[in-house]
Amino acid sequence: LWCQHLGWWALLVLTRLWFSCALAGDWEEENCAPLHDKHGRWLGSRSVGGKYTLVCDHGWEVDTTASSNFTMACPEDREWNEESECVQIDDCARLKNSCGPMGLCTDLTGGYRCVCEDGFELHRASDISNEWVCGKMGKGVCSGATCGSYGVCVDLSKAAGNFDTGHVRQEERQGEDTYRCSCAHGYEDNGTACVPLDCGQLKDDYGTWSGSSEVGSYYTLTCYSGSFIWGGALQELSSSCPTSGRWKTVQICIDNAQAARDAAEREYRFWLSCTMSVVCVIFAALAAGLTMGLVSIEPFEMRML
Repeated sequence: LWCQHLGWWALLVLTRLWFSCALAGDWEEENCAPLHDKHGRWLGSRSVGGKYTLVCDHGWEVDTTASSNFTMACPEDREWNEESECVQIDDCARLKNSCGPMGLCTDLTGGYRCVCEDGFELHRASDISNEWVCGKMGKGVCSGATCGSYGVCVDLSKAAGNFDTGHVRQEERQGEDTYRCSCAHGYEDNGTACVPLDCGQLKDDYGTWSGSSEVGSYYTLTCYSGSFIWGGALQELSSSCPTSGRWKTVQICIDNAQAARDAAEREYRFWLSCTMSVVCVIFAALAAGLTMGLVSIEPFEMRML
């Protein structure tokens, strides 16, 4: 009797577990797939129309909005049509003094570090920013020019040789080239500071590009309604210009219906061209045969015709 009761109890537990798993499976099918991020958390509802929010960790921001969070809703087809991720905040780009004229900024998570040229010490700036700087601001051969966060000012009277990029500026008081900017990889001297390289603007037949195409920034492709990023179901995707200053891969939007129409039109033009070519050959052959026939007719027969 004890074994019989135990058997019925085990059967009841297994039945409830089976129903729970079945219901959980049906619930998952009614929602969009869960998303994950290495430097943030996705919170909220994945049901159709529900709000699903990405919250980035300290020192990180959403690539598409440049804010600490981003919210989207699960569409009716239960396929996410947007893709966002947490990217590290560029603290160097937000500096007022850019590590000073003799410092190169290194971006850290939630902060920055200034690397000084040999012979220059790191100290706090005397203005309200209280930032770390290398070299004296407003004095010396660089005359206060910082070359930006990703460059250092080089005194040509003390250092010579080859530089990665740069534009030599004239020192009016001395009438000779006295300093220039040496820039980090992915940046170039525009005559005032080291600025990021630009991979160039892009165009798409079935979408629009927005944002910045410069190194360190994000350039977003948004597809028109009914179009999707090639190779998936996303309608929006962000890319970043490589430090080489040239796009390695370019995402495109495709419209399946329009692509089918374009393919049908190309096939129609192909067969039309083939048909016209055959017709031309036939008429050319007929014309050649008629010409040969006329040449072979005797003069008397020509008069009869």
